[in-house]
Amino acid sequence: MSTINLYHGTAACFLDKILKEGITPREGTNRKSNYRGLVESKKDYVYLSSVFPVFYGLNAAIKHNSDLLIFKVLVDTENLFPDEDWIAIKQAGSDRNRTLLRKLTSEANPLEYRQYWQNSLKQMGNVCCRQIAPNQVIAYRVLPQGSHWLDWLGADANPGVMCSNVSIFWGEVAYKLGLLFENDGSKKLDRLFDKHFRIRKKLVSINNWGGTESKQLLKREADIRFAQMKSGAKILNSLCIHESL
Repeated sequence: MSTINLYHGTAACFLDKILKEGITPREGTNRKSNYRGLVESKKDYVYLSSVFPVFYGLNAAIKHNSDLLIFKVLVDTENLFPDEDWIAIKQAGSDRNRTLLRKLTSEANPLEYRQYWQNSLKQMGNVCCRQIAPNQVIAYRVLPQGSHWLDWLGADANPGVMCSNVSIFWGEVAYKLGLLFENDGSKKLDRLFDKHFRIRKKLVSINNWGGTESKQLLKREADIRFAQMKSGAKILNSLCIHESL
């Protein structure tokens, strides 16, 4: 049996319920989808992400006037399915008009494309499963809506866009999510944030942006970000093996 770690973002008001019952689908409940996409997410699936839990968690937090809640979960890969948005975009090919995508997304059945879950994770950062039991929850973090980390952690992302490899575009986010769930993760993120802030503050104070000092600072910032992206990309690429639909 093969397992991987993924994330799920929701509102903090559901913490006690999830710790007791696990992460369950909306089927048979009055809960509405938190995702503001072309169509509502499937009622009988739970959605997991390698890089976008903060984006989805913020949607839920705003809807329920709550803080964000990010879970790290352990899931058996045999229980994973591709996200229906990925299925629809692959079926549509070069024809990306909203009417067609809405139709294909609503009709997509993740069960029929089960073998492509890794493609979905690699190209969109998302997959789905039937449920997450309480014992599959490894850890969780609560983030205030006003946290200065949110944009850093992908709150302003656009997870509905297909790309060749999410690790190229979202490696930094994956790296920072990893930090968040480490021991003293909050302190590590704050130190990283302060490091970037000091560089930005010094850059603003320099009048000559084309000068040697500003170039050195920009290179230093770029080197830091590249190292983060490279580390995060390694994590993401270890989850995904590309196959053709």
